[in-house]
Amino acid sequence: MTNCDLYPPLQSVYRKCYSNKTALLNVQNDILMNVDRQHVTLLLLFYLSAAFETVDRTILLDLWTILSYLTCVPY
Repeated sequence: MTNCDLYPPLQSVYRKCYSNKTALLNVQNDILMNVDRQHVTLLLLFYLSAAFETVDRTILLDLWTILSYLTCVPY
């Protein structure tokens, strides 16, 4: 896949010389670059293995609906 350049540009899994550290550094760099450009930046972190065991699915779907509306708002 590497020889044929089939990986998406932002995927860091299964690539040589990439790890969790490089992925986190890329995220940190993106956040700092957006702050320098005075862009609003939001980082959401989900712990998915426990999230679906404890959250009421109706609340989760309501939150998902609200977030989907927020991402469709024009700048």
